[in-house]
Amino acid sequence: MRGCILRFLSVPILSAVLASCTGSGERVRASHFEAHDRRAKSDHTRDESRFWERFGPESPAALAVADNTVVAVGARGEVVEYQREPDEVRWSAHLELPSVSARPAISASTVLVTGGDEAVAVDRASGAVRWRVPVPGAGAISYPGGDAGTFLVTSGGASLLALDEQSGSRRWSSDFDSSFSFGMAATSGTVLVLDGSTSGARLRAFEGTTGTVRWARTLPPSDSIPAASEGRFVVAVGDSRGGSVLALDASSGQPRWQVDVRGGIGPRGRPVVDARSVALLDARGTLHLLDAADGRERWSKRVAESGTGTLRLSPSGVLLTEADGTLELDRRTGAESTEPVFMGALVDEAVLGDAIVRLVDVGGSSSVELRPA
Repeated sequence: MRGCILRFLSVPILSAVLASCTGSGERVRASHFEAHDRRAKSDHTRDESRFWERFGPESPAALAVADNTVVAVGARGEVVEYQREPDEVRWSAHLELPSVSARPAISASTVLVTGGDEAVAVDRASGAVRWRVPVPGAGAISYPGGDAGTFLVTSGGASLLALDEQSGSRRWSSDFDSSFSFGMAATSGTVLVLDGSTSGARLRAFEGTTGTVRWARTLPPSDSIPAASEGRFVVAVGDSRGGSVLALDASSGQPRWQVDVRGGIGPRGRPVVDARSVALLDARGTLHLLDAADGRERWSKRVAESGTGTLRLSPSGVLLTEADGTLELDRRTGAESTEPVFMGALVDEAVLGDAIVRLVDVGGSSSVELRPA
């Protein structure tokens, strides 16, 4: 990545280096934190009161954030909930789930985790299991918010199930065609599903509680994953030869704006959106920052060799994560920022208010790290 500011040692090398100095797995984890402490103390510009890190789950898999909460999950079903302020670990639970890979979903009262052929709901206040239900091939999760009271879970790569937040009972279901593409996003009680084959794609907006289709649109073939924010859906359409970004009203499906992207849309191209901006990495590695209200381009900058990175928006920056690290750019100007090196391998990353949260693998163990954005 050009201008990359976050480089990670490979896990085997890191583990060998630290283990040779310590001789134990727990000491490996402790050495990781001691290194962070030394860097933090040497950086006099850092606001120490707003930076913390904690042990994470074994075999880290994914991370999710909501309001004042961070939830990290391990590949075998270990779940840990952290409170940002005051900084504390609220609870941990061992759900004994195989093959956890999807991000958990968080509602006001519940954390939902999927793995293997199950979906498990955990009470946010106590960490106790509220319910667990069979879901063959349980995968990606979405929470529509609003008054829906449901979690949306993919099953077997061909069905979408709406599970009642309180009981886990099935409210409704819908089949989809994932032979070429599938993605979903949710906002204001509505979930948008994009699916299709090489001959074409479709968008369907489901009411989260009942499964009623509020509106539907057909699109050219698209492998994009839609994004959502504050009553707005954004989707990228096209391929590496050219494409566009389309913003749609969540309640009606009516277009708000559409902008051409000459650099094309990369595989699994995913725009990110918040109340102010839309960011997209095109197939040629150019990052575009657009105004969320009208699609006007604020700036664009070549930052990568291709369009396969993951984008996130913070209040002051745009973050691009690739295999070799994370690049942070100033949201107003596109200028590149600098950050200290982090030890370990980045597993997942999220923006929580004005902070960046990272789940980092350290030789099979992990840490959860929070710093101001």
